[in-house]
Amino acid sequence: RSGAGDVTKVPDLSGLSLSEAKAYAQSVQINIGNILDDGTVKSDADSLKAVVFKQSPRASEQATVRLGASVDIWITTDYTKIELQE
Repeated sequence: RSGAGDVTKVPDLSGLSLSEAKAYAQSVQINIGNILDDGTVKSDADSLKAVVFKQSPRASEQATVRLGASVDIWITTDYTKIELQE
C-alpha cells in the first residue's frame, strides 16, 4: 500500500512521443500535467509525431516527486530541440 510520503524519481521523458510519455508516467505512478507546444504542433498529425523536449520538474538523479504528482511537458516536431536539453 502507498503511504502519503511515497516518492519516485522524476523520469526523463525527453524524446518520447506523447503516448509514450503518458504510458511511462503511468508506469511510475505519476501524471502528465499541462501539455504545451512550441508552435510547431499545428494539427492532429503533428501531435502524433511530436516528441517531448522539455519538462517541469526536470529529471535528475536527485529529483523526486510524490506518487500521483504531475509533470508538465512541452512537445515539438523540431527534433533538434531534444539534443539541446542534454
